[in-house]
Amino acid sequence: MPYGLTRFRATVVKPFRKEEDVQDFPENKFDYDSGSEQEFSDSNKEYVPSNDSDGTITEKLQPTPAKRGRGRPKGSVNRPKIVQVMRKMIQLAQLILKTS
Repeated sequence: MPYGLTRFRATVVKPFRKEEDVQDFPENKFDYDSGSEQEFSDSNKEYVPSNDSDGTITEKLQPTPAKRGRGRPKGSVNRPKIVQVMRKMIQLAQLILKTS
């Protein structure tokens, strides 16, 4: 090290131990309508209550937009300028003419 000896801290993580005498609780089962259970199972939907024309509130699910990642999308490339491509094509054509 450039500045001599350095003291480091040690981190200790104890392993997780599951006790065998603990019981697993059964899943809670609620009384759902047949349609509502299916509506709320979609993870890409967002719950939005809305009013009908007769004034009652109905439940609708609207899709949420896909989350955008940071940076350039996959598959995008820096494309060469047309001038560079044309120069390479001219050089290739000249090379072919010289060899033939």
